[in-house]
Amino acid sequence: MLRVLTIGIWMAAVTAGSSYGAVYWMTHMNGIDPADIVLEGLDYEKTRLIYEDCSLDFKHLERYDLEILKKEIRERVNKRMRGPFIHEILMEEFDYFSKEDVISN
Repeated sequence: MLRVLTIGIWMAAVTAGSSYGAVYWMTHMNGIDPADIVLEGLDYEKTRLIYEDCSLDFKHLERYDLEILKKEIRERVNKRMRGPFIHEILMEEFDYFSKEDVISN
C-alpha cells in the first residue's frame, strides 16, 4: 500500500514539475522577440482587412485609398496588442496578380 502511494505522489510531482518547466520555457526561454509578435499581428490584420474590405476592387487598385488602409491596420494592431506599438506603416507597392499571370509565369 505504501509503495502504491509513493509511486502516485512521485508521478504527481513529476507531472507538475514538467508542466511548470514547459510553461516557463515557452514564456521565457524560447527566444521569441516581442517585435516578432507585433509583426505577426500586423500581418494578420493586414490580410484580414484586405479580404474584408468590400470597396476594394482588385482590377482597379489605383482607385483605392491606401492611407485609410494603413490607418485602419495601425489602429487595429495597436488595439489588439493593447498599446501604441505601431506608429507608422510604410507601403511601397500594392499589387494584384491574376490567376492567369501566376500560372503563365
